[in-house]
Amino acid sequence: AGRLGGDEFALILPDTNHEGATAVLEKLARALQDPDGDTNGVRCSIGALTISTGEPSADAIVGQADALMYEAKQAGKNRCIIRDFVAS
Repeated sequence: AGRLGGDEFALILPDTNHEGATAVLEKLARALQDPDGDTNGVRCSIGALTISTGEPSADAIVGQADALMYEAKQAGKNRCIIRDFVAS
């Protein structure tokens, strides 16, 4: 885990497929809420990638994940969008 800047963080989950990443990120989002489901003002919009082939650059990965995070924010915030990495 690492902070990219501001309120943006990155997690690297080696050997984790789409389903595994979904489980981890949904658990993370729930952990930010109290047991009653109240967000206490904390919301998270998550953009995540799975990488199944190739070795993309860190810049390419962060760029696509960042775009997905903004897509999540525009779709109503407090959600997670996970897609497979697409080489350009």
